This record gives sequence, structure tokens and C-alpha cells, in this order.
Amino acid sequence: MQILEFKRNSVILAGWRRRPKAGLVYGEILTAERLRQPWRGLRLHVRIREPIVISCHGERQREIEDELRRRGVRIVDEYGAMITPTLADFEAELAREPVGMGQSSDNA
Repeated sequence: MQILEFKRNSVILAGWRRRPKAGLVYGEILTAERLRQPWRGLRLHVRIREPIVISCHGERQREIEDELRRRGVRIVDEYGAMITPTLADFEAELAREPVGMGQSSDNA
């Protein structure tokens, strides 16, 4: 998939082949994982479905990561370690509390 545009509350994704456009709310994205080389891109780990692979590389990948960071999405490496542009950003990210995930039950 590819990112078409960033909206105020969501990101618009374009699928490959015959898949239509889809929107993904930022609050549903748990992390954006930077994929290993030689094939570069991001894997968005989301609450409601399987991870979504975004194809991008080079400057476009950095732009996407920066935009996701501005909207509260953590960027991590393949081991789950946070990736930030500066030490100050890293310290601020450590201080930020992770968003808790609620549980539900059909029996409640």
C-alpha cells in the first residue's frame, strides 16, 4: 500500500491492484515499524487488523515518518526500539505514556 495524503484525523491509503482507497485513523496505529533493507518501507501495526505494509524509501520514508510522529505515532525499528531524530525527542517520547488498550467481552 501507499500513503496518498495525511488528513487531520486520519491517513488515506491506496491499495495495490483493485483495492480501493482506505482511511486509517491515527489513534488506531500502535506503531510504525521501519522495515529492514534491502526492501524498505514501514509496517503499520494497528489495533483492528493485520499489520499494513507501506512501500516507501529514502526521503519519502523520512517525510512519512516525520508526519506520523507529529500526529503521535511512534516509529520503531524491527526490534521495537524507538527511533527519534534527537535525544531530546527520545526523552520526550519516553516520558509520554503509552495508550492503554481496553478489553471487551460479549458476556458482560
